[in-house]
Amino acid sequence: MAKSSFKLAIVGSRVMTLAQAKEARDLIDRLIDEYMPNVVVSGGAFGVDKIAADCARRKGIEVDEKLPADLNWPAYRARNILIAETCDTCIAIKTPQSVTGGTSFTMQYARTVLKKPVRLITLKGPRREDPRVTDDFWSDVPKEVLSA
Repeated sequence: MAKSSFKLAIVGSRVMTLAQAKEARDLIDRLIDEYMPNVVVSGGAFGVDKIAADCARRKGIEVDEKLPADLNWPAYRARNILIAETCDTCIAIKTPQSVTGGTSFTMQYARTVLKKPVRLITLKGPRREDPRVTDDFWSDVPKEVLSA
């Protein structure tokens, strides 16, 4: 049941296949129904952020898009902190082939600094061989893996 003014952040990967984008849309629709937020907080980026905003608007739920002030890491970092500070719960949806630096930062900040509940969902798909892609950070976060 929704709390008054419950704000749900949904953030995640920008890099995804068409099948993963469809799975993300279906998943986000279910998550919105499950959490029943009054507001969906999004970072406004392509991929999961935009899909979450679209799903929320389709359901008549207010969207609070936190856009970066500039196109550089300090601006993205400030935006990600604002997302974490604004939400009550933060959900990350990632793909195995995506480098999720901003998503990881947002989740880490929400979880470790602000002590907010977080949830990680990984869509199945091709994994990119990239040393920056690591699951170490997520070791103690509840995980779900869905098939795309």
